[in-house]
Amino acid sequence: YKWGCDMLHANPEGFSGGVFKTEGPTQEELEKGRFTTYVTAFGPNNNDRRARVKVSGPEPGYVATPILIVSLALTILDTGKADAGNDLSFDAGVTLPGALFGDSEKVYEHMRNE
Repeated sequence: YKWGCDMLHANPEGFSGGVFKTEGPTQEELEKGRFTTYVTAFGPNNNDRRARVKVSGPEPGYVATPILIVSLALTILDTGKADAGNDLSFDAGVTLPGALFGDSEKVYEHMRNE
């Protein structure tokens, strides 16, 4: 079993027909990569209230994720400034990102500036 796993890990290109490889994407692949996803949110009890959003951006793994993480971190740091006005809905503890940043326009400002 270990021998087979070692072979698969050492040569993913050969065993996957080139679909998987040991190195990451090329610069050209990163520049050409894009994503689009559609999100639908329903109101309480699946009533008539719903929102549909189309989200798209650069390559999601190596390009968009760092932009998002840095934007979220900058938003948290900005809320600590005295003149910033705290628009994040928490004082302490653990919360979900959507609940925390949902009403914060600062996240989107940081992402637009990237």
